[in-house]
Amino acid sequence: MIHWLLLLALQFDPHLSPKFTEASRLLQQQRYPEAILILDSLTKEKPAVGEYWYSLGIAQAASGNATAALAPLEKACTISDRVARSCYHWGRQLQSMRRHADAIAAFDKAGKNAEDSVLLTAKALSYEALDQASAADQAYRGALAESALRPRNSAEIQLRYSAFLIRQGKIEASLWQLDQVIRKQPFMGIAWREKAGLLMAVGRKEDAVDALEQAIAHGERNRDNLLLLSRLYAELGNKDKAQSYKNEATAQ
Repeated sequence: MIHWLLLLALQFDPHLSPKFTEASRLLQQQRYPEAILILDSLTKEKPAVGEYWYSLGIAQAASGNATAALAPLEKACTISDRVARSCYHWGRQLQSMRRHADAIAAFDKAGKNAEDSVLLTAKALSYEALDQASAADQAYRGALAESALRPRNSAEIQLRYSAFLIRQGKIEASLWQLDQVIRKQPFMGIAWREKAGLLMAVGRKEDAVDALEQAIAHGERNRDNLLLLSRLYAELGNKDKAQSYKNEATAQ
């Protein structure tokens, strides 16, 4: 995640200041203390420039100092020269400190027009952490609506949403979401694996075998899954396949 944040920080106009260009170079080289010194100086020289505050916050976060990152990210989020995504990253830092109510308030500062699928999914995580399941569900649905025209993005959100539904005890609803994930991304092995687990939970062993076979065919061919498939085949009376998968698992 840190490298992704750094890439975002480096997207700013390098002509804002020669010092900013130098700070960006230092960030790219992961020389965080030196970059922080320059960016701290820039925020004092030109406190109205949101990009300086944002980069300072990102630099502090990249250096592992979440507490120090909060104030500059908050400034970047609330300043008149607001930087895109600053409220999201402020909220994410608060989440990392388990300050979920504060994180939601930070996400809300972004405004309705900035509530994309990434922000809404993050907000759902904090709502769930606060045992606000209805609000979390609404946030996930909002994220799915916003990402509807981006199948890959939408599938990733639905995979998370299905896990949320499982934690809420809504097995059939979770299965439906996983079917939608697989329809959009049929080669997503982890979705097939999750589906197999749910099918086993509701006693549909034959369907679980099919799903687990798909999972193994699409990148989830590991010892645990092979042993699980062996066990399922044994329970279904197919001793040859059970032994075959057990042998393969043992050889790993």
